[in-house]
Amino acid sequence: PPSNSLVPAGGSAALKFSSEEAIPAQVTCNIHPWMKAWVLVRPNPYAAVSKADGTFEIKGVPAGEVELQFWHEKAGYLAEMTIGGKAEKASKGRKKVSVAAGGTDLGDIVLDAAIFKK
Repeated sequence: PPSNSLVPAGGSAALKFSSEEAIPAQVTCNIHPWMKAWVLVRPNPYAAVSKADGTFEIKGVPAGEVELQFWHEKAGYLAEMTIGGKAEKASKGRKKVSVAAGGTDLGDIVLDAAIFKK
């Protein structure tokens, strides 16, 4: 829900969300415009943010077919990518993958640098 809370240094603010969101919502500071964050509201714990080197891990995903959604704050939904050496298309960033018991390594996920120049 939209909110405009003044949070002092070292403080916190609590919000209650009633439903999941399709993409992360931006959290900003009107006083310090360089300060921003993202919040992703999900009904499950399966989400990840890539590390500085681009790697990510989603722990505990049950075996079977799952739908992953790829999104980036600059490019939005990722529609085209190479996953494990294979060119893939994804509608609204969504791609179904098969997860084996014990986990699955998708290999390298490569994106065209041009999508970040929008």
